[in-house]
Amino acid sequence: MKAAVLTAPYQVDLQEVENPRLGAGDVLIKVQCVGVCGSDVHAYRGTHPFRKPPVILGHEMAGEIVDTGGNVALFKKEDRVSVEPQTYCHQCSSCSRGRYNICKGKRLLGTTAWPGAFAEYVAIPEDKVYLLPHGVSYEEGALAEPLTVGIHAAQMARISMGDSVLIMGSGTIGLATLVALKQAGATRIIATDVVDFNLAKATEFGAWATVNVKRESLKEKVNQLTGGEGVDAAVIAVHVPSLIDESLDLVRKGGRAVLVAIFDEKATIDPFKMVFNEVEVVGSWTYDGRDFQAAIDLMGQKRIEMNSFVTHRWPIERVRDALDLVDKRTEDVIKVVLQF
Repeated sequence: MKAAVLTAPYQVDLQEVENPRLGAGDVLIKVQCVGVCGSDVHAYRGTHPFRKPPVILGHEMAGEIVDTGGNVALFKKEDRVSVEPQTYCHQCSSCSRGRYNICKGKRLLGTTAWPGAFAEYVAIPEDKVYLLPHGVSYEEGALAEPLTVGIHAAQMARISMGDSVLIMGSGTIGLATLVALKQAGATRIIATDVVDFNLAKATEFGAWATVNVKRESLKEKVNQLTGGEGVDAAVIAVHVPSLIDESLDLVRKGGRAVLVAIFDEKATIDPFKMVFNEVEVVGSWTYDGRDFQAAIDLMGQKRIEMNSFVTHRWPIERVRDALDLVDKRTEDVIKVVLQF
């Protein structure tokens, strides 16, 4: 089969590789659409903590089942599906507490141990496969994964109806978190970015206010919009370490900062801000199957339209162009979807 293989930082080549082996509990999926994720770009740069070359990247995917293992009972050939691209051990202390997303033995699609969806075919365990509802396209199915990241981040923010939330970074994950927060009841969402195109998208998706932090003082804007109280929660969705400490000045006393971005560098924060104001700082790492099913349901009910996230639709042959675009931002881009 054809696959895009990352062989070294900034080097990805289309190659002929062996088809994946199909286990008894697996389904073989012919990939139709796959999104380019920020973590793919971290791997492309050589900065991802565990996605290391040689590797077939790609984990935001949807496709058609073309074969099933002997023990598969829930799916059949020609089913249209999306994929939760991670497996859990179900035995560690995190799994026993229902915290599957931080399982010690978790395995991720798009790694050396589990080659990803920048390929014609992938083998996926049956329990990680989700039937696409009628009317949900392959493209939308591929975007269930980033939506799920946003759903989990919104849950970690623990907002209540009518709360105010600051989203720092309006790329794919920031925008996915925005639409998830809207569904959860947040009504006053302030979105930030340095690119007006991204902020226009945030407005399109329901942001209460937007701030271009290159031109405006974020602290002044937040104080103005919240009467000096600060927001109930902040979500850091862009890999700028200094934003963590900055967020502590923008949330109210007793508020919460949620880190969903993957950071390339260590951060310096002032712990006094956390202690004096009793501000919580929490991480948000991927999601679990409950979050993924929620994403599928929201799309099936047409409560969230993910097609609006897509700015570029390219064939898999342009995978290097896609990674370069998301890395260098040479033009306005939110989500690139590669098609087979």
